[in-house]
Amino acid sequence: MSTENRIKVLLVEDNMLTRLGVASLLETQSDFTIVGQAENGARAVALYRETKPDVVVCDLRMPGLDGIGTTAALRRETPPARVLVLTNFDGEEDIYRALSAGALGFLTKEARGAEILEAVRAVAQGQRRIPPQVAERLAERMQKPALTNRERSVLE
Repeated sequence: MSTENRIKVLLVEDNMLTRLGVASLLETQSDFTIVGQAENGARAVALYRETKPDVVVCDLRMPGLDGIGTTAALRRETPPARVLVLTNFDGEEDIYRALSAGALGFLTKEARGAEILEAVRAVAQGQRRIPPQVAERLAERMQKPALTNRERSVLE
C-alpha cells in the first residue's frame, strides 16, 4: 500500500513499553504508519500540529495534560482530531468524560490486537467504536440521577 493511502497514527502514552507495543502491533499492518509518539498531552498537541494524523490513540492517565484534556485540546485543532482512547481505566466516569471530550472510541488495554486494529480503522473513518461491555458501563453512568440542588450546594 502506498504511503499516501495509509492511516497515519499518533500514539500518546506515557508508558514507553506500552507505546512501543501498540506501535509494533500497528506496524504489522500495511495500512498503518506511525507518524509520531508522545509521552504526554502537551507533546501530543505539538506533534498533532506537525503531522496531522488520521487517528490519535491516547491513554487517559498521563502526567501533566491527561488524556481527557489532550482529547479536548486535539478536538479544537483544525481539522479536529479523531481520538481513540486506549486505557487501563474503564470506570463509567472515565468513559463518560472521554466521550464527552470528543473521543470517537474507547478500548481498554485488555482488548485483543484485532479489536484495536479494527477500532483504529473505524475511528479513521469517523465512526464510533465502543465495545459492548464499555457501552454497558456508560449506560449505567447515564442512568444515575443528576445531583439534587442540595447536593450541588454542598459541593460548592
